[in-house]
Amino acid sequence: MTVAERSLLVRWRLGWLPGGKPRPCTCGHSPLTKKHISLCLFFHLRLHVPTRVADPISYILNRLPKKRPTKDSSKRYWQFIWPSLINLLLQVDRIQHATSSPLPRPQHATVSPFLQWIAGNS
Repeated sequence: MTVAERSLLVRWRLGWLPGGKPRPCTCGHSPLTKKHISLCLFFHLRLHVPTRVADPISYILNRLPKKRPTKDSSKRYWQFIWPSLINLLLQVDRIQHATSSPLPRPQHATVSPFLQWIAGNS
């Protein structure tokens, strides 16, 4: 996992993302809260999480493997979900910090160390 990925995950877990003074969402309908941003950016749909789950990102984080997966289906799941998760967190970060200078985009030319670990390349 890269430093940028870890930073996004930790800030979400600690409630800092979205955080600070409540800002309006870019949709213009609601203040930026975890619940609203989850609905506004279609977290459940994009992460393939049941709608009964209150916090889809925490749900995914709670499922992070402790050991390298051996089943191909599990490897494929993480190879699909991980980039979606990071992209969603980047979107939330950009919405929350809209008045700040733009955040640098992570380098996608290299594969995430987490995905390399999942694939067995590390």
